[in-house]
Amino acid sequence: MRDAKDIIYSIKKASIDAVDARQDCDFFFGTVTSKEPLSITIMQGFELTKEQLILTRNVTDYETKIELDITYTATIKNALDVGDKVILLRGKGGEKYLVIDRVV
Repeated sequence: MRDAKDIIYSIKKASIDAVDARQDCDFFFGTVTSKEPLSITIMQGFELTKEQLILTRNVTDYETKIELDITYTATIKNALDVGDKVILLRGKGGEKYLVIDRVV
């Protein structure tokens, strides 16, 4: 009978693991630890490198046109700096992280 209980336990565990694996995304909070190359540290010192990060316009420098009586092009200096606190969204599979914005 012990073997049947082990099989049932294994099936239950596999089912729970399958449900947990379906989790699409998680939020994380991090701190920018390096600007060039970009590096963000999250939970207990885990470091994300630029290859793992996807940046939104909220955390990058960009140009925009401003129209008053004439049209100007302005550069918005919004890039991340060392020490900035950010909120990230981990994608399915955990390989890429979307840097959503700064935390204020």
